[in-house]
Amino acid sequence: MSVPSHPLKPFSLAIGLTRVYVARSFNIKPFSERAKAVLNDAHLSYDKAGTADVIYQQLFSFQRNKYSKYIPVYTEGSKTAGHVGAELTAILVPLQHILITNHRHFCMYTDSMSALESLHFLTARRHPTVIEILLLRKLERKGFDIIFSWVPGHVGILGNEQADNAARSMSDPMQQPVCYQDLKTSIQHYIHHIWQQTWNQQILNKLHSIHPSTSSHWAVLPVRRQDVRLTRLSIGHTRFTHKHLLLGENAPECPSCKVLYSVYHILIDCSVFNHHRITFFHTSVLTLSDLVGESPHQNLFAFLLKIGFLYLI
Repeated sequence: MSVPSHPLKPFSLAIGLTRVYVARSFNIKPFSERAKAVLNDAHLSYDKAGTADVIYQQLFSFQRNKYSKYIPVYTEGSKTAGHVGAELTAILVPLQHILITNHRHFCMYTDSMSALESLHFLTARRHPTVIEILLLRKLERKGFDIIFSWVPGHVGILGNEQADNAARSMSDPMQQPVCYQDLKTSIQHYIHHIWQQTWNQQILNKLHSIHPSTSSHWAVLPVRRQDVRLTRLSIGHTRFTHKHLLLGENAPECPSCKVLYSVYHILIDCSVFNHHRITFFHTSVLTLSDLVGESPHQNLFAFLLKIGFLYLI
């Protein structure tokens, strides 16, 4: 909202007015302000994967009792497209229909937190559908009281399940213009999908066993020398194991195991270093991901120093 030309600038409350509304809670805030007041009664700190459905159902029942005078409206747009614009459109359409109703109190339920965050945070690059929602000044002038609430999906909340089933069964999806932001997101997802498919076939690549996903994070160490060493270990190319290619010499061979030296052999396989692995890693059964993956083992460099490999990387 710091951008003077922002389309929602005229609807942003001055600091003085904000204080007035706080002090006089009986006054009804403008619709554009109420739209930003996202309800958080469902206690979003719950871990959905580890929380029983009945807990969410009880929390939702409590929320409905608290706002019993509000007519519930359930929205679902995720099955029509894979971007936030679909969820926002699913919110916009019922708001347009509310204009012709006799009721004045509504609670909009959606399982898309990204859509609610789009309504809540004011930025210069706001999604155009958000602007349409917040510019529905007709609702404010007619005295409508509309609040927005997040509900977890697929936990047995009846209205949300019915909205989800309705979205799945749509035989004639709504034809809506695609925002360039959604188009960009869709293209990015497609590119990453193709990239991941290509990377899945590179099973002989040394890096594949450490980073099987293209979206995995690459560990970065604060000390550059250690960071360079970690990178070389990750890609399997070190001075010790590959300098023979530059010097035209034979590849170095492990005298104990009678196999060519490699990063994998030195860190994981070579039986000569088993007692050191147990000392530093408390086990001799390891994978490269355990040592040089997204979270490198804290004793990795101490182990490399002990076996004399640290300064040969």
